[in-house]
Amino acid sequence: MSRYRKAPKGPVIFRIALAVVLVGACVGGLVFALQNTNRLPLSASSAQQPESSSSAASTAVSSSTPESSEPPVQKPVSITILGAGDDLIHDTIYKQASQRAGGKGFDFTPVYARIADDIKNADISVVNQETVLASKVAPLSGYPRFNSPVELGDELVNLGFDVINHANNHVLDQNQKGLAATLDYWATKPSVKVIGAYRNDADMENIRIVEAKGIKTAHIGITEMTNGLYLPKDSPYRIIYADNTQLIERLIKKAKTMADVVVISVH
Repeated sequence: MSRYRKAPKGPVIFRIALAVVLVGACVGGLVFALQNTNRLPLSASSAQQPESSSSAASTAVSSSTPESSEPPVQKPVSITILGAGDDLIHDTIYKQASQRAGGKGFDFTPVYARIADDIKNADISVVNQETVLASKVAPLSGYPRFNSPVELGDELVNLGFDVINHANNHVLDQNQKGLAATLDYWATKPSVKVIGAYRNDADMENIRIVEAKGIKTAHIGITEMTNGLYLPKDSPYRIIYADNTQLIERLIKKAKTMADVVVISVH
Protein backbone atom coordinates (compact mmCIF):
# COMPACT_ATOMS: atom_id res chain seq x y z
CA MET A 1 0.00 0.00 0.00
CA SER A 2 1.47 3.36 -1.02
CA ARG A 3 1.81 5.91 1.71
CA TYR A 4 0.52 8.69 -0.50
CA ARG A 5 -2.46 8.06 -2.72
CA LYS A 6 -4.68 10.14 -4.97
CA ALA A 7 -8.27 10.56 -3.78
CA PRO A 8 -10.79 8.37 -5.67
CA LYS A 9 -13.02 10.02 -8.28
CA GLY A 10 -16.45 8.97 -7.18
CA PRO A 11 -18.58 7.38 -4.45
CA VAL A 12 -19.28 3.68 -4.13
CA ILE A 13 -22.56 2.66 -2.50
CA PHE A 14 -23.17 -0.35 -0.29
CA ARG A 15 -26.37 -1.34 1.59
CA ILE A 16 -26.05 -3.44 4.72
CA ALA A 17 -28.23 -4.43 7.71
CA LEU A 18 -27.62 -3.17 11.23
CA ALA A 19 -24.29 -4.64 12.28
CA VAL A 20 -20.76 -3.69 13.13
CA VAL A 21 -19.65 -1.56 10.19
CA LEU A 22 -16.07 -1.33 9.02
CA VAL A 23 -15.30 1.84 7.08
CA GLY A 24 -12.00 1.96 5.15
CA ALA A 25 -11.30 5.63 5.68
CA CYS A 26 -8.79 5.66 2.85
CA VAL A 27 -11.55 4.85 0.34
CA GLY A 28 -13.69 7.85 -0.63
CA GLY A 29 -17.45 7.99 -0.80
CA LEU A 30 -18.66 4.88 1.03
CA VAL A 31 -22.39 5.09 1.74
CA PHE A 32 -24.17 2.70 4.06
CA ALA A 33 -27.95 2.38 4.44
CA LEU A 34 -28.76 1.00 7.87
CA GLN A 35 -32.11 -0.49 8.86
CA ASN A 36 -33.70 -0.76 12.27
CA THR A 37 -36.74 -3.03 12.68
CA ASN A 38 -37.48 -2.98 16.42
CA ARG A 39 -41.05 -3.98 17.38
CA LEU A 40 -43.39 -1.75 19.30
CA PRO A 41 -44.95 -2.96 22.62
CA LEU A 42 -48.24 -4.86 22.48
CA SER A 43 -51.26 -2.71 21.72
CA ALA A 44 -53.99 -2.18 24.31
CA SER A 45 -56.49 -4.17 22.20
CA SER A 46 -54.50 -7.36 22.71
CA ALA A 47 -54.47 -7.14 26.53
CA GLN A 48 -56.18 -10.01 28.37
CA GLN A 49 -59.71 -9.21 29.66
CA PRO A 50 -60.45 -9.81 33.40
CA GLU A 51 -62.72 -12.74 34.37
CA SER A 52 -66.38 -12.02 35.29
CA SER A 53 -68.48 -13.67 38.07
CA SER A 54 -71.47 -13.84 35.70
CA SER A 55 -71.41 -16.34 32.86
CA ALA A 56 -73.76 -14.12 30.84
CA ALA A 57 -71.54 -11.14 31.32
CA SER A 58 -68.54 -13.25 30.45
CA THR A 59 -70.25 -14.41 27.25
CA ALA A 60 -71.12 -10.83 26.35
CA VAL A 61 -67.55 -9.67 26.88
CA SER A 62 -66.19 -12.58 24.85
CA SER A 63 -68.53 -11.94 21.94
CA SER A 64 -67.73 -8.21 21.83
CA THR A 65 -63.96 -8.48 22.29
CA PRO A 66 -62.04 -8.53 18.98
CA GLU A 67 -59.72 -11.42 18.33
CA SER A 68 -56.10 -10.92 19.36
CA SER A 69 -53.84 -9.86 16.52
CA GLU A 70 -50.10 -9.60 15.99
CA PRO A 71 -48.59 -6.45 17.52
CA PRO A 72 -47.99 -3.69 14.99
CA VAL A 73 -44.50 -3.59 13.50
CA GLN A 74 -42.65 -0.32 13.35
CA LYS A 75 -41.84 0.85 9.85
CA PRO A 76 -38.14 0.26 9.07
CA VAL A 77 -35.91 3.31 9.47
CA SER A 78 -32.97 3.83 7.15
CA ILE A 79 -30.00 6.17 7.47
CA THR A 80 -27.18 6.86 5.07
CA ILE A 81 -23.57 7.10 6.22
CA LEU A 82 -21.17 8.69 3.74
CA GLY A 83 -17.41 8.14 4.10
CA ALA A 84 -15.00 10.42 2.22
CA GLY A 85 -11.23 10.70 1.97
CA ASP A 86 -8.35 10.91 1.87
CA ASP A 87 -8.57 14.67 2.27
CA LEU A 88 -4.87 15.14 1.54
CA ILE A 89 -4.06 18.83 1.09
CA HIS A 90 -0.92 19.35 -0.99
CA ASP A 91 0.66 22.81 -1.07
CA THR A 92 -0.79 23.47 -4.54
CA ILE A 93 -4.29 23.18 -3.13
CA TYR A 94 -3.88 25.62 -0.26
CA LYS A 95 -1.91 28.06 -2.44
CA GLN A 96 -4.79 28.11 -4.94
CA ALA A 97 -7.24 28.59 -2.05
CA SER A 98 -5.17 31.56 -0.88
CA GLN A 99 -5.20 33.11 -4.37
CA ARG A 100 -8.99 32.71 -4.61
CA ALA A 101 -9.31 34.62 -1.32
CA GLY A 102 -7.07 37.40 -2.62
CA GLY A 103 -4.39 36.61 -0.08
CA LYS A 104 -6.79 37.25 2.79
CA GLY A 105 -7.47 33.79 4.15
CA PHE A 106 -8.36 30.71 2.09
CA ASP A 107 -11.28 29.75 -0.12
CA PHE A 108 -11.57 25.95 -0.37
CA THR A 109 -15.14 25.94 -1.70
CA PRO A 110 -14.35 24.82 -5.30
CA VAL A 111 -12.30 21.86 -4.04
CA TYR A 112 -15.43 20.10 -2.75
CA ALA A 113 -18.07 21.59 -5.06
CA ARG A 114 -18.82 18.33 -6.90
CA ILE A 115 -19.53 16.35 -3.72
CA ALA A 116 -21.01 19.09 -1.54
CA ASP A 117 -24.60 17.94 -2.11
CA ASP A 118 -23.72 14.31 -1.33
CA ILE A 119 -22.20 15.36 1.98
CA LYS A 120 -25.19 17.45 2.99
CA ASN A 121 -27.76 14.87 1.87
CA ALA A 122 -26.25 12.01 3.89
CA ASP A 123 -27.63 11.51 7.40
CA ILE A 124 -24.09 11.12 8.76
CA SER A 125 -20.95 12.17 6.87
CA VAL A 126 -17.45 11.03 7.84
CA VAL A 127 -14.17 12.28 6.37
CA ASN A 128 -10.65 10.99 6.79
CA GLN A 129 -8.78 14.28 7.26
CA GLU A 130 -5.31 13.29 6.13
CA THR A 131 -3.52 16.47 7.18
CA VAL A 132 -3.28 18.18 10.55
CA LEU A 133 -4.61 21.73 10.96
CA ALA A 134 -1.69 23.27 12.83
CA SER A 135 -1.21 26.59 11.07
CA LYS A 136 -1.29 28.35 14.46
CA VAL A 137 1.93 26.67 15.61
CA ALA A 138 3.84 25.68 12.44
CA PRO A 139 4.28 26.89 8.85
CA LEU A 140 1.99 25.51 6.16
CA SER A 141 3.53 22.63 4.26
CA GLY A 142 2.85 19.92 1.68
CA TYR A 143 4.59 16.65 0.89
CA PRO A 144 6.07 14.82 2.73
CA ARG A 145 5.04 16.29 6.11
CA PHE A 146 1.78 18.11 5.64
CA ASN A 147 0.25 21.01 7.55
CA SER A 148 -2.98 22.73 6.51
CA PRO A 149 -4.63 26.03 7.47
CA VAL A 150 -7.46 25.96 10.00
CA GLU A 151 -9.68 27.51 7.33
CA LEU A 152 -9.77 24.06 5.77
CA GLY A 153 -11.50 22.81 8.90
CA ASP A 154 -13.99 25.65 8.63
CA GLU A 155 -14.87 24.44 5.13
CA LEU A 156 -15.35 20.84 6.31
CA VAL A 157 -17.78 22.07 8.96
CA ASN A 158 -19.63 24.22 6.43
CA LEU A 159 -19.93 21.22 4.12
CA GLY A 160 -21.76 19.35 6.85
CA PHE A 161 -19.31 16.66 7.93
CA ASP A 162 -20.31 15.13 11.26
CA VAL A 163 -17.21 13.04 12.03
CA ILE A 164 -13.57 13.97 11.39
CA ASN A 165 -11.14 11.04 11.44
CA HIS A 166 -7.45 11.85 12.04
CA ALA A 167 -6.25 8.25 12.39
CA ASN A 168 -3.88 8.08 9.42
CA ASN A 169 -0.20 8.01 8.56
CA HIS A 170 0.12 11.83 8.53
CA VAL A 171 -1.38 12.59 11.93
CA LEU A 172 2.09 13.18 13.45
CA ASP A 173 3.57 15.13 10.52
CA GLN A 174 3.97 18.17 12.81
CA ASN A 175 4.81 16.06 15.86
CA GLN A 176 2.90 16.29 19.13
CA LYS A 177 2.55 20.07 18.96
CA GLY A 178 0.80 19.76 15.60
CA LEU A 179 -1.56 17.12 16.93
CA ALA A 180 -2.32 19.23 20.01
CA ALA A 181 -2.99 22.33 17.89
CA THR A 182 -5.31 20.32 15.63
CA LEU A 183 -7.37 19.06 18.56
CA ASP A 184 -7.41 22.57 20.04
CA TYR A 185 -8.89 23.85 16.79
CA TRP A 186 -11.58 21.16 16.65
CA ALA A 187 -12.52 21.93 20.25
CA THR A 188 -13.90 25.23 18.87
CA LYS A 189 -16.24 23.28 16.55
CA PRO A 190 -18.71 21.44 18.81
CA SER A 191 -20.89 20.42 15.86
CA VAL A 192 -18.41 17.74 14.78
CA LYS A 193 -16.94 14.66 16.46
CA VAL A 194 -13.20 14.01 16.13
CA ILE A 195 -11.85 10.46 16.20
CA GLY A 196 -8.49 8.74 15.72
CA ALA A 197 -6.46 11.20 17.81
CA TYR A 198 -7.14 11.70 21.50
CA ARG A 199 -5.84 13.96 24.25
CA ASN A 200 -5.45 11.20 26.82
CA ASP A 201 -6.78 7.80 27.89
CA ALA A 202 -10.05 9.28 29.17
CA ASP A 203 -10.63 11.03 25.86
CA MET A 204 -9.96 7.79 23.97
CA GLU A 205 -12.43 5.93 26.16
CA ASN A 206 -15.06 8.58 25.39
CA ILE A 207 -16.63 6.83 22.40
CA ARG A 208 -18.05 9.37 19.96
CA ILE A 209 -21.77 8.91 19.33
CA VAL A 210 -23.69 10.46 16.43
CA GLU A 211 -27.45 9.91 16.17
CA ALA A 212 -29.68 10.20 13.11
CA LYS A 213 -33.40 9.35 12.90
CA GLY A 214 -33.19 7.62 16.27
CA ILE A 215 -30.32 5.34 15.20
CA LYS A 216 -27.16 5.73 17.26
CA THR A 217 -23.78 5.24 15.60
CA ALA A 218 -20.48 4.90 17.48
CA HIS A 219 -17.24 5.95 15.79
CA ILE A 220 -13.63 4.84 16.34
CA GLY A 221 -10.52 5.70 14.27
CA ILE A 222 -7.58 3.34 13.75
CA THR A 223 -4.37 3.67 11.71
CA GLU A 224 -1.81 1.12 10.57
CA MET A 225 1.16 3.47 10.94
CA THR A 226 2.35 7.05 11.33
CA ASN A 227 5.23 7.08 8.82
CA GLY A 228 7.85 6.20 11.41
CA LEU A 229 6.90 9.12 13.66
CA TYR A 230 5.78 8.48 17.23
CA LEU A 231 4.55 10.39 20.25
CA PRO A 232 7.00 10.83 23.12
CA LYS A 233 6.91 7.95 25.59
CA ASP A 234 5.57 10.22 28.33
CA SER A 235 2.93 11.82 26.09
CA PRO A 236 -0.68 11.82 27.32
CA TYR A 237 -1.95 11.88 23.71
CA ARG A 238 -3.24 8.67 22.21
CA ILE A 239 -3.42 7.17 18.71
CA ILE A 240 -4.95 3.74 18.13
CA TYR A 241 -2.66 1.53 16.02
CA ALA A 242 -4.03 -1.44 14.09
CA ASP A 243 -1.69 -3.91 15.79
CA ASN A 244 -3.16 -3.12 19.23
CA THR A 245 -5.89 -5.70 18.74
CA GLN A 246 -6.78 -6.11 22.41
CA LEU A 247 -7.47 -2.39 22.80
CA ILE A 248 -9.47 -2.31 19.55
CA GLU A 249 -11.58 -5.32 20.54
CA ARG A 250 -12.31 -3.81 23.95
CA LEU A 251 -13.32 -0.43 22.50
CA ILE A 252 -15.57 -2.06 19.90
CA LYS A 253 -17.31 -4.15 22.55
CA LYS A 254 -17.80 -1.02 24.63
CA ALA A 255 -19.13 0.89 21.61
CA LYS A 256 -21.63 -1.88 20.86
CA THR A 257 -23.22 -1.35 24.28
CA MET A 258 -23.70 2.33 23.49
CA ALA A 259 -24.98 2.36 19.91
CA ASP A 260 -26.97 0.47 17.28
CA VAL A 261 -24.10 0.57 14.78
CA VAL A 262 -20.33 0.74 15.25
CA VAL A 263 -18.41 2.49 12.50
CA ILE A 264 -14.66 1.87 12.38
CA SER A 265 -12.56 4.21 10.22
CA VAL A 266 -9.44 2.19 9.41
CA HIS A 267 -6.49 3.68 7.54
